[in-house]
Amino acid sequence: MALVPSAAASSSSALQAFASLVGLGDDVVALEEKLRNASLVLDAAREIEIKNEALVQSLPELQDKVCGAEEVLDVIDYFRMKAELDADVDMLDENEIDESMRDADLEKLDEFDCSMDGDEIDAGTDADGSSDNFEVYNLADIVDVAERGSSNVMVPAFGNSIARAARRVEIDRDELLLQICEIRRSLGQFTDHICKALKLEELDNIALAKRGNENSRRLTTPYLTVTKIYGRNLERDQIVELLVGDAVHNQNLAVLPIVGNGGIGKTALAQYAYSDPRVKAYFDTTIWVCVSLNFDIVRLTRQMLECITGMDQGGSADMTLLQEMLKDELKGCRVLLVLDDIWDIKDSSEWSRLVAPLGSNLQGKRNAILVTTRNQSVAKAVCTLDPIALDGLKKEDFWECFRAYAFGEEKGSNKLHNIGRKIADRLKGYPLAAKSVGGLLRKCIDVDRWTRIFENKEWISNQETDGIIPILKISYDYLPFHLRRCFSYCSLFPRSYHIYAEDLVYLWISQGFVYPAGDNKRLEEVGSEYLDDLVNLGFFEKVDKDRSDMHYIMHDLMHDLAQDVSAKECFTMDGSQSEPVPSTACHLSIIASSQYSDSEFEKDLVKLDTLQTKKLKSLMLFGSFGSTFATRFHFMTDVICNLRSLRISGIEDDGDILSGFEHCIHLRYLRATRQEYDKHNPWLERYDRHFPKELCRLYRLQFLNVGVDCHLSTLTKNFSNLVNLRHFICHEDNHSELSGVSKLACLQELRRFKVRKEADFHVAQLANLSDLGSLSIFGLENLVTKDGATTARLLDREHLRSLCLSWDASRMYGNPDTEKDVLEGLQPHAELNHLQISGYMSASLPTWLGEASPLIHLRSIYFEDCQPLTSLPPFVHLKCLKKLHLSRICGTPEVSTHSLEELVIEDVEQIEIWIVQDEFSLLASELQVLEIKGCPKLRELPFSCSSSAQIVSIMFLSLHCFIIHDCPLLMPLPALPLGPKVLRMTIVNVASPLYESLSYYQFKSLSYYQKLILVGTENLTTPNGVLSLHNLGTLSDLSLVSCSNLTWFSWEEAFQQLRSMKKLNFEGCPKLLSKPAKQKKEYYNKDILLPALEKLTIESCCIRGDQLAHMLSLLPSLSCLELTDCPGEAGDECMLIIPVGSLTSLKEMCITNCIDLSCGNKEGFIGLISLDTLRIGECPKLLSSLIPDIMVEDGPSLRKSILLPSSLQRLVLDGVSEKLLPLSSLTSLKDLGITESSVLESIDLHSCTQLEEIGIHQSRTLSSVRGLQTCINLRSLEVYSSPGFWNALCNAMQEVLRVRVDHDFFFLQLERIWTDDLSLLTSRSSKYLQSLERLGFLCSDDDGDDNSTMEVQIEDLPLLTSLQELSFDSYKKLCSLPVTLHLLPSLKKLAIKSCESIVSLEELVLPASLEELHISGCETLQSLPAKLIYLPSFNKLEISCCAGIVSLKDQLLPSSIGEIIIEYCENLQFLPDALHLLSSLSKLEIKSCPRIKSMPESGLPPSLSELWVWDCSEELKKQCSKIQNIKRVLHICF
Repeated sequence: MALVPSAAASSSSALQAFASLVGLGDDVVALEEKLRNASLVLDAAREIEIKNEALVQSLPELQDKVCGAEEVLDVIDYFRMKAELDADVDMLDENEIDESMRDADLEKLDEFDCSMDGDEIDAGTDADGSSDNFEVYNLADIVDVAERGSSNVMVPAFGNSIARAARRVEIDRDELLLQICEIRRSLGQFTDHICKALKLEELDNIALAKRGNENSRRLTTPYLTVTKIYGRNLERDQIVELLVGDAVHNQNLAVLPIVGNGGIGKTALAQYAYSDPRVKAYFDTTIWVCVSLNFDIVRLTRQMLECITGMDQGGSADMTLLQEMLKDELKGCRVLLVLDDIWDIKDSSEWSRLVAPLGSNLQGKRNAILVTTRNQSVAKAVCTLDPIALDGLKKEDFWECFRAYAFGEEKGSNKLHNIGRKIADRLKGYPLAAKSVGGLLRKCIDVDRWTRIFENKEWISNQETDGIIPILKISYDYLPFHLRRCFSYCSLFPRSYHIYAEDLVYLWISQGFVYPAGDNKRLEEVGSEYLDDLVNLGFFEKVDKDRSDMHYIMHDLMHDLAQDVSAKECFTMDGSQSEPVPSTACHLSIIASSQYSDSEFEKDLVKLDTLQTKKLKSLMLFGSFGSTFATRFHFMTDVICNLRSLRISGIEDDGDILSGFEHCIHLRYLRATRQEYDKHNPWLERYDRHFPKELCRLYRLQFLNVGVDCHLSTLTKNFSNLVNLRHFICHEDNHSELSGVSKLACLQELRRFKVRKEADFHVAQLANLSDLGSLSIFGLENLVTKDGATTARLLDREHLRSLCLSWDASRMYGNPDTEKDVLEGLQPHAELNHLQISGYMSASLPTWLGEASPLIHLRSIYFEDCQPLTSLPPFVHLKCLKKLHLSRICGTPEVSTHSLEELVIEDVEQIEIWIVQDEFSLLASELQVLEIKGCPKLRELPFSCSSSAQIVSIMFLSLHCFIIHDCPLLMPLPALPLGPKVLRMTIVNVASPLYESLSYYQFKSLSYYQKLILVGTENLTTPNGVLSLHNLGTLSDLSLVSCSNLTWFSWEEAFQQLRSMKKLNFEGCPKLLSKPAKQKKEYYNKDILLPALEKLTIESCCIRGDQLAHMLSLLPSLSCLELTDCPGEAGDECMLIIPVGSLTSLKEMCITNCIDLSCGNKEGFIGLISLDTLRIGECPKLLSSLIPDIMVEDGPSLRKSILLPSSLQRLVLDGVSEKLLPLSSLTSLKDLGITESSVLESIDLHSCTQLEEIGIHQSRTLSSVRGLQTCINLRSLEVYSSPGFWNALCNAMQEVLRVRVDHDFFFLQLERIWTDDLSLLTSRSSKYLQSLERLGFLCSDDDGDDNSTMEVQIEDLPLLTSLQELSFDSYKKLCSLPVTLHLLPSLKKLAIKSCESIVSLEELVLPASLEELHISGCETLQSLPAKLIYLPSFNKLEISCCAGIVSLKDQLLPSSIGEIIIEYCENLQFLPDALHLLSSLSKLEIKSCPRIKSMPESGLPPSLSELWVWDCSEELKKQCSKIQNIKRVLHICF
């Protein structure tokens, strides 16, 4: 039945005994009997295929009645467990047990009557009528004693306690009795009706099987039903090649499946290939058979004969005769058989019998079968060739297909095309969807109708038989009952949501959709099998097959199908729907989106609360719901009281929302996490959360997930009351804090059990956890005997698959003998798969890890921090072992294993050799990870050059990680990488004469980006023996470093093989451009191109002009060239020669510190027509060669310019050694930077009309800027340590004033200035800056010049009428700010940083427009501006690192302020008293202010929504933790 685990628990003797105590014993027994009958009926329904739609619709109704019965039993069982737990508490108060009464008490167990009425209980009263000795025992113990025939000395006393607790139970017996009677009656009747219907259905199935099932599905033919197939040419050609190519010749019978969802186009593609002329010419006979639902080999063989002969074979059922006839007909023929639409093959032998005549044909080696199926399991079972997995059409192909169906011959307007594309995008490339939806649209080609169809998704409600949803629903109807419920339930998830496998299975179990298997499998395993079935049938897709935490996604159309079939039971609120919540809804999800406003959400909640139902079993919340969500939701207690699953993700304040669900006593699944996807993310930081103690009363809870980053700070001993808990996902520290964990008998993972001296943390607590599948035990140094260790009973844990045993590795000493005894006592069950031992201080291992180890199923072993360990398990005897990690142990000289998938060895002193006992080819096919570090004696690996000659020809096809560090004796390795799929490889400090290190990285998410760095030696001249070029075919980035004898010509052929290489870097290769030897001069004339190379970097390599030119000529796609620290070679000219017609793609060039380099082209760089970025630094000869000698200074007639292309947009020149820099030809220049040019006096910018930014640094002699008036687009200036620039600017502007009347046209464009020169604010400069919006002063040094003070009166500061932002930074001698600041009419933001001489700002008057004030690093500042309160627009105040501020108590702030940030003010003691009056304040952040002890006495304003307190006093922490009026966020971090 649906909730078998719950029912099984409810039908226990303990429940019956308790029911008897409260007067419901007989009724509970009768209800349980009805429940068992119903479960048997549902089990029977699972086993047969049901075609009666009315019966199919009735099964969920029976399931609901079962749920109703279980809910009643849940209520009674809840009070039973509550009574037991209350009795447990009572026992703590009893000081002693009367020893003389024990034997007499135990004898009364035989006389206990579980069926007695609550008013007739034999309470064991004394003669005086006293009931103090009322002896009803712990119900679980009673059952335990009765079954085992043993005694429990605690039973009598505990029985007294539970009896007393039972009397206190507040249970409405009359109400429960009415419910039980009604449910028992209706459940019994309904079960009988279903049972009869199932018997009839089973008879019908037998009859159907006898007469076939041809009419139940549409038949297909080999003939194409459409005139054109869109987007499948590639797949068709692939199929044809496989059918007529070598694959068929080399196999006795080739079987090629096409697998994909319904409507994806499998049949059409098979027809497309079947009708291809190449297929017709190759095969003598072609047969097409539509299989459909009924895989009847007699019928199919008969149809094959009919297809060949053209004659009706009648009703012959003699399989042998039919096959003999078929074999005769096929004799001498080359045959292609198409089996279309196979749904399932229940018996693999049936398949073998069906195809036997084709395999036995004399020409059988040329026969082939093409299969189409929706079921991946079918494809895997029958294939001899890799299946063709069919996905949706590509976007443009699908649009062409969709357009043909939707428009026909009509062209259609742009609006219709836009709407059509939106609809097409929703159909995910399904050709059948294009046909059905396109046909729907074509009925009326109208914008309004198409818009309505798109918005209402009418293709879902279109119920024509060839519509996409009806076609997909056929697959759904074929599912067994339990899979239907699992699939339809997933409609609650948002569209395209990534669902973790285990999370989904937990939800299914909590709803009772997962049925126990007969082979003792856990429900989790059964649920995983359900999910696999749904994946195989195409209802789900795996998102990333290589991840261990597997997650899945539901195709959009499948999501539409799920919503369609679950419409009565499941409902989603997301702000987009107009229909009301159906009264039949049992499962609800609420999805917050941008279109879901708070008001709409509140209205929907009101609608939900009006439902007069308690049927809601599931509630899922996705997204961010705003600040008041919890308070709005808590009033819905009547609607959600019967919840079984509550899933909340992405809500910051879910601690509050959890406090409203303690009454949900049926709850099985509870998830409350901050992140949607928070598993196995090491970057998630731990945070603390309050866990309401009331939730410890949710005795039925099976799954609790608060997130792996969440630590429950208020976890109490009562947590062990959750006795049904199966999975507890939280921060691992919480697992170590679980007190009395033995009560959690259903727990399957315990990630960190820490052994302590206290009884509640003794290892014996584990003895009762029989379902544990994963266990980590820490603190084993606190165990001192083998007997103590055996109390954990690990040997009995048959479900245990993963075990970690850990001693504290940092302890000063340990007793080797004791630790060996303890480890001996911790022997696990033989089914263990993963074992990890850490901190073990004995030299030898226990017997269960010796030669006769029973752990033959071990797949992974980890030894860490076991330094004395000199013996290892017999790895070669562990034939299942695939992962081995040895870290920081002494080890043995030889490690011998079978082929492994993963080997990690780190800091193992004694290891000298790794030997693999299997064939080398097996190791090559399986090895995925090899990581070896710090093994000083390691000499040999299985693939060392002297170990195996086969390695040259065998690739490691699965290897993705290969790391070897600090193994100085290791024999040379073969050419690397060893395989084509390596993602990470680093080789450092091994005994290689050719290289010092080799690093290789490939980003899996960016498969096109692969980088290799090779640091060579003087012996490295060619890649031979170092790089396996055939495994580097997609290498994109190569760096060759410190290869002193490497030349371009010796590597040129290797480069040619790296056709995908985009970046090439040479560093420290002085002979790179040396001439080739005489015998190899032919290389010089070879036309060997690197077509993909985009970036070339040469650093610290000698440059020879002709060789560099030759290299550049081979790079047609080069877009970036960098030359750094490249000297000339003695006797050769150091020139950069641009080959004629080459480098047409070059966009960026950077040449620095090449002091000997000059340009070898007379026209300079003008030929680089695509160059837009150029940097030349400290290259005096190069810059001089780019300025023609014929240039003379001739006043305004000087117009010749530097030899750079007009395409140049960004130019940076460092260390200009010329007095005049002529740039007038650079008409596209946008960004100019000049630094450290101590000789430069003048710049010519005539015709630089596109110039937007100028940066001048450390050019003190610069005194003239010509042509500035032509720079009409100039927006930004950055000038530091160049005092003459501002005079040059003023002179240039005065010149403009003399010759032009409309002088405002230029500087109205200037918006930003950054400088260190405060004199800019004098009247001579500021009058030209009226358009300036941002102005920043940053003192670049503290040499005591006048620019670091402000003694001049700034009278014309108000001329900066557009200024919005102003900052002063690092002026250590600046004592005050300009007194005229208040006259800046547009100023919004003022920043004062590191001005250490400013003591007070109290008298500073600020402009009324100011919105933000930022003050930081002003150590002597004591007070803020007193008149801030008068600023009507002031919104933000930020104070940082101001040690001089002690109190802000009397500081008045305007009511408009919305944000206050105060941080690192170590002496600040008091916040403003008037904070509570700031009606607009929404955020207050205080960080690292240790002397603030409290908030103001008057409190905080009600508008505050975010309070952040970081690293402050303990007193402030306590006060803030009690604040109640924060609406949204309260972060208190210490």
